[in-house]
Amino acid sequence: FRPREWRGVTSPSKNDAQKVPFPKKDYNTPQQMADEFGAYKRGTIGYVYTTSDFGLDIGHISSMADLLPDHVELVSTETATAFALEAAKMMEQEDEEDNEGVSLYT
Repeated sequence: FRPREWRGVTSPSKNDAQKVPFPKKDYNTPQQMADEFGAYKRGTIGYVYTTSDFGLDIGHISSMADLLPDHVELVSTETATAFALEAAKMMEQEDEEDNEGVSLYT
C-alpha cells in the first residue's frame, strides 16, 4: 500500500519553503504524476492525498486521470481498501504455504 501526497504543480517559493516542510516531490505536473503512477509495480495499491495549499485544483487531478496508462485504475476509497485487504489476505496465505512443514521453537 503506497500513500502519495500531491500539493500543487509548482514548488513553493524559497520563502514559503522555509515555512512549509513538504518535500519537492509533492509538487508535480499532472503528466509527472501520471508517469510516476504508471511506473509503479503492477498490483500496487495506493492512494493520493491531495491538497490545494500550494495550488493543486480539480483540473490538475482531472488532467492526470486522462494521462494515466491503461493499466492504472482510479477507484473509490472503499474499493482501494477492499483491494488492500484482499492483497494482505493473499500474502498471508502465501506465507502459510511457504511455511508448511516448518516448526519454529523458542
